[in-house]
Amino acid sequence: IITPVNKTLENYDFFVSSEIMATERFSIKPGLRFSAQSKFDNQYASSIALRYLFDKGLELRGSYGNGFRTPNFEELYANQISDGHFFAGNENLIPETSTSYESSIKKFTSLSSGLQISNTLAGSYLDVDDRIDMAFIGDNPDTGTPMNQYINISKYRMWNFSTMNQVRYNNL
Repeated sequence: IITPVNKTLENYDFFVSSEIMATERFSIKPGLRFSAQSKFDNQYASSIALRYLFDKGLELRGSYGNGFRTPNFEELYANQISDGHFFAGNENLIPETSTSYESSIKKFTSLSSGLQISNTLAGSYLDVDDRIDMAFIGDNPDTGTPMNQYINISKYRMWNFSTMNQVRYNNL
């Protein structure tokens, strides 16, 4: 069951980014975002990514960014009952803000047989203030149905490490 909600939420976003080749091997990619909001203060985000190409197929990348995520319409206003669960919006939510860092190193090898091998090792860190997430807030006293509501989590941090290995033969 979905309860009709008569509200308006407007976001207008503008984004610009460019890749600047500082040298044949070194590139810089800055980015800026501006978001005009109807419910929240205007938001800004920025990022910068760097890439350096070494000899012998070795590539090093690094990036930094700060950003935001405003609550969407459902998170703010929707109240739904679905399969025995109650999901409630929360008009008191505030936008998330975040800072992220990422780095990676990649090795590309092309053999005379046509075999191409690519190995990437990456790591990242994400630090979010006021993360928007769903939380259990109790059981409905009349029906016993679990009730969940969107909330802001004051602090959220995540480290991520990954590896990707690819093999291609004759560009297939």
